[in-house]
Amino acid sequence: MDFKLSNKAYILIKSFIWVFYLFFLVYFFNGEHYNEIVISVLLCALVIQMTLISFVDNWYRNKRPTLLDWFRLTTFFVLIINFFGIIKNINRQENFNGYILKPEFILLGIITILTGLFALKISEFLYVLQHRKSGGKKNPEVKIIYDLRSPNLFFLFTIALAFIQIYLVLSGQVGYGTFQENTTSDLSFLFQIVFILTNLFLTVLAIFKYQYATKNKYLGIVFWFFFFIQVLYGFLTGMKEAIIVPVVIVLIPYLLAGRKLPKKLIYIGFIALLLVYPLNNNYRDILNGYPNLKKNEAFGLALAKTMELSFSENVNQGSENFSDRLSLFPYLIYAVEKEGEWKQYKHMDRYVYLPVAWILPRFVIPDKPKSENGAILNEMIFGYSTNSLTVTTYGWAFLEGGLVYVFFAFLLFGFFISYFQYNLGVTNFFGLLLYIGILVSLLKVESDIYFIITAVLHQILICFLFYKFMIKKQVLTKTRQVS
Repeated sequence: MDFKLSNKAYILIKSFIWVFYLFFLVYFFNGEHYNEIVISVLLCALVIQMTLISFVDNWYRNKRPTLLDWFRLTTFFVLIINFFGIIKNINRQENFNGYILKPEFILLGIITILTGLFALKISEFLYVLQHRKSGGKKNPEVKIIYDLRSPNLFFLFTIALAFIQIYLVLSGQVGYGTFQENTTSDLSFLFQIVFILTNLFLTVLAIFKYQYATKNKYLGIVFWFFFFIQVLYGFLTGMKEAIIVPVVIVLIPYLLAGRKLPKKLIYIGFIALLLVYPLNNNYRDILNGYPNLKKNEAFGLALAKTMELSFSENVNQGSENFSDRLSLFPYLIYAVEKEGEWKQYKHMDRYVYLPVAWILPRFVIPDKPKSENGAILNEMIFGYSTNSLTVTTYGWAFLEGGLVYVFFAFLLFGFFISYFQYNLGVTNFFGLLLYIGILVSLLKVESDIYFIITAVLHQILICFLFYKFMIKKQVLTKTRQVS
């Protein structure tokens, strides 16, 4: 975020990264491996340079990593670290639920990652070049004070939205085990608006609480109430992401305000994260076994089942589940090998809908792309669609038709995100609102680029309308005040 990296820390971090890689090479070459695996490991040096080193370089030089740097950082942790961890099992073919990871496709998987990263770097370079030629964005020396136009009305909307969320999840309209048609029907657009509004309202509350330190006596109460509802909603949906995202949303303005997290809170948060996984898995197991059971009753049973285990057993199970959650490399390889069998979309033909599909509902555009690919993938691999899997952003792009489409999809992605990187100012309310929303969406490499872009476009529209109608500002200059 907005914190400075000292020269000493900068050198130490980069040295540690390369020393880690060198030690891994020594460990790796201590055994026999296929030529394709050897080449893959050596190519990982380029991936490290374009992910970890790029992140640290921009953090040091610009005082903050770029938006795309967060995406690149996550790429390394969920793909390359996972790849390093399963190398010892590749010869025994025991690394992907019985599915064999063939060396030639592993090499192609690494090349797929590099292709996407190169496309991001090219688009970012070209955009910065054009941005500098145009003179960049000049900000006047002004101070702006932001406030809610009608705090009580906003608080009322916030509370109403919280109850709508709880109703949707308890009535089985959203969450784990929901029928696919519920999220791809004509009403899916309305569901999407609710999802965006909840993150938006929590972001607004967190910004006013931590970034602007608003003195409204009710804001703190509403903030903690809404935050609690978001976490509860996350548990009831059975989606771990829905539990973690609210915490991340609150952390960003907290850290941007220059606050530091107490070490005790970090430790408690990490342990709580590990406990989320066994509880969430038990909840899903109960929903699968008793699909007609009410969500609140299923959650109560899952909580009781989790408490039957000791604390150490829950932590061990949670750490294993957490490691599995960050282990997406085999799914990428699955996509690379099975690309010829994938018929849901091809050759970026969906992208012709992009200019209008993000705003027009499905009853206007019957052929509007559906966000059901994860369930279809789960059906292909495991034979059921109640769960949703991902082959990562790189894998979804490869399924378009191979490396050429990976390059062009990531080139578009890079231009799109770079526009916001170099035109958003986090010192103004609207810019900060969008920055947080986009950053949260980039902290994972799971979504398809098409749906990442449509989600960001949804955010822009809703944030703009909210800003115009719900936020008031007072502009202060050095010499005079303008209201």
